[in-house]
Amino acid sequence: MKKIIVSIGLIALNYWLISCRSKEANNKNTLTITIENVFANQPLALQTPYTTLLGEKIRFTRLQYYLSNVKLKKDGIVVWAEPESYHIIQIQPQKSHLYTFQLANISQTDFDAIEFSVGIDSVRNSSGMQTGALDPLYGMFWTWSTGYIFMRVEGFFVPTSPPEKAFVYHLGSNQAYRTIQLKLPRTMPKTNNQITIKADFQRFFGGFAGASTNLTMPTQDNSVSIMAGELIPKIANNYAQMFELKHN
Repeated sequence: MKKIIVSIGLIALNYWLISCRSKEANNKNTLTITIENVFANQPLALQTPYTTLLGEKIRFTRLQYYLSNVKLKKDGIVVWAEPESYHIIQIQPQKSHLYTFQLANISQTDFDAIEFSVGIDSVRNSSGMQTGALDPLYGMFWTWSTGYIFMRVEGFFVPTSPPEKAFVYHLGSNQAYRTIQLKLPRTMPKTNNQITIKADFQRFFGGFAGASTNLTMPTQDNSVSIMAGELIPKIANNYAQMFELKHN
């Protein structure tokens, strides 16, 4: 009789544990994040002519950047953080200007802000070649220095008369790492949700109130190449201001 009672008790305990795990799993939510890469109000694409806020014509031939360390916050406190949070965003020929990823298994549903960084945090940036989104095959690992290129922007200034003048902006190191926080319009409900974040690369070149620097066509040289120096943190301040929550 005792054995029967013990067996029934074990079965009941096992059922309770399974039930708890099931409820816990059901309480996990998914948040879909879409990064909409644009230039002003136009979808961002390679080899497409654009006009900066300074009135200069440009076109891109290569554009890549890292978005990392995505977190959800409530009243300034981190309530959820994405594990292994590194995303390589690339503008490619004949591909969408949108980059979408999902934050899965979110147990906390009460949050009012999203935080992320452009670049790679100092610990991982100094850990040598890695895999996944940090694979050197993406062309974002320095060959002449230590660590990763956080943002790689290449193309041409297009004057009214030839020749075009090339620009190469390879931004990296800790001084280029920027963290952005965007307030959400309301506390997200307890269902699957979507957030769209606009990344406006027109602001990369400056020309707006609060810009740290203005990137313009060189007057003396046929090209401009920035990979180090005092301009790096200033350009980083520009791209830190190009993200905003898109209200549908």
